[in-house]
Amino acid sequence: MNEKEISTDVFTINARQGIFPQPYGTVLIMSPWNYPLILSIEPLIGAISAGNTVILKTSELVPHTSEILKELIHKYLDIECYTVITEPETGQFLTTLKFDYIFYTGSTRVGRLVYQAASQRLTPVTLELGGKNSCYVHSDADLKKAATKIAWVKTINAGQICISINCILAHKSIVDQLIEEIIKSLRTFYGEDIKSSEDYGRIISCEHTEYLFQAYHIIVVLKN
Repeated sequence: MNEKEISTDVFTINARQGIFPQPYGTVLIMSPWNYPLILSIEPLIGAISAGNTVILKTSELVPHTSEILKELIHKYLDIECYTVITEPETGQFLTTLKFDYIFYTGSTRVGRLVYQAASQRLTPVTLELGGKNSCYVHSDADLKKAATKIAWVKTINAGQICISINCILAHKSIVDQLIEEIIKSLRTFYGEDIKSSEDYGRIISCEHTEYLFQAYHIIVVLKN
């Protein structure tokens, strides 16, 4: 982290000005279950590059990935500086400890709790949270291309990605045709029977699977 000198002006002519990067200190990284590897490694690399020590708390929903991460990080990095915690039910406790920075990726609900806990110590926080994304398809759109993109982003990683679409708004004149094109795209991707497709991802959490069932039930009820 190199220092960057800044030129002085008439008010600071006798001063030395610059940007002097300094590490925060000890960083808590809390990674999610949907992309457990990349969303653990990316912030870890950034924190290490900036000169920080790190405690990485992985999701209890991905025990195998967590154990591999723990094994490799503890093998190749200094365990006194970089530690992986895989035990369940420890995330809330960790947020009560004194860290110099917290980086959390996950749901909005838990993100609020992390932020509230961090605010007690005025700990700086980065929250990378989920959200609701909408897509609008106009009457003059290329429906085949739009349907392909919608089908892709809605099913990549079994839909468990923060840029996935939650709501499709379409001009009433093209709704039926758009639905047909989306179905065609899904069949192109995964065949006639998605359940038997090896290319379609599976939800690994019973809790999140149940949430999807409930959401589907609500949609069917509203439609009927």
